[in-house]
Amino acid sequence: MAPIIVHVGFPKSGSTLLQRFVFPVVKDVNFIQPDENKELFEALTLIEYPGGETCRLDVLSAASKHFQSSKNSTLISSEHFVMQGNWLTTHKSKPTIRLDTTQILSHIQKLGQQVRILLVIRKQQDWLESWYQERIKRYETRRFQDVVGAQEFFPIMELLRFDRTFLDLAQRFGKENVFIIPFELLKTDPQKLFHALGEAIGKPVPDLQLPVIRGRVRPRVLIARRSSNKLLVAVAGMTGGRTVIDEALFRMFKKIYAYDFLLGRGNSGKYNFGPLPDEKIKLYAQSNRSLEAITGLDLKGLGYY
Repeated sequence: MAPIIVHVGFPKSGSTLLQRFVFPVVKDVNFIQPDENKELFEALTLIEYPGGETCRLDVLSAASKHFQSSKNSTLISSEHFVMQGNWLTTHKSKPTIRLDTTQILSHIQKLGQQVRILLVIRKQQDWLESWYQERIKRYETRRFQDVVGAQEFFPIMELLRFDRTFLDLAQRFGKENVFIIPFELLKTDPQKLFHALGEAIGKPVPDLQLPVIRGRVRPRVLIARRSSNKLLVAVAGMTGGRTVIDEALFRMFKKIYAYDFLLGRGNSGKYNFGPLPDEKIKLYAQSNRSLEAITGLDLKGLGYY
């Protein structure tokens, strides 16, 4: 019986790049993109599934039978599979719609056959900075230090203790079926990255020339967007946050910041996010050393704590 390969994330760790340019070209693997089987991905991730729980289970059962009948392995990929449901929720008028990690993984287990898990990790500080920038593109108004220290994000910060996340996945699917790949290999050793992906998928992954995707928000844009988000939040407080006025304001600011070069000189370089709290750095360093001992990865050599 051919296995299901599930790329669970992390988000902000090359997921879109893999989905667009790598997974579709792997031979003898059926890659199901999220927009090709919306019903399945919604059954796996949504808190409230249209039609109810019976309908959800019917969809998962049908998908399982289809995968089992295929001669080729099936590959599914979503950055939502490993991340807490509220990881990008920035204001109350936009409620969380996705299940948390443990519930999604339980639905994946219900597919009922061998599952191989692919997890792409990234240096904790870099991941948190990228996550913060994504939140700034929405309604986030807090400074970086305030966000990473907020109690509501404790589960997300805990997921970045990669040894624990690995062991949680290993307990569910078996240690031999969980494959961890550092995102940083994309820059330092692409051939090693493709080889590691091939081991996880069970099929050779060709060496590819992948495009460079700009990911950072420029410093002045980040500060300006955080300020304009305060206006969006204030308006949302009066309107309820889901009106035509809210949508128009959001789109207006999004369009303005698309022309970030208009903000003038000095709008380049790296924004100074500041370091993580010492206790977090210590926890992550311990976690990374533990993961190295479990997997044999050289995370320290890649710049991890």
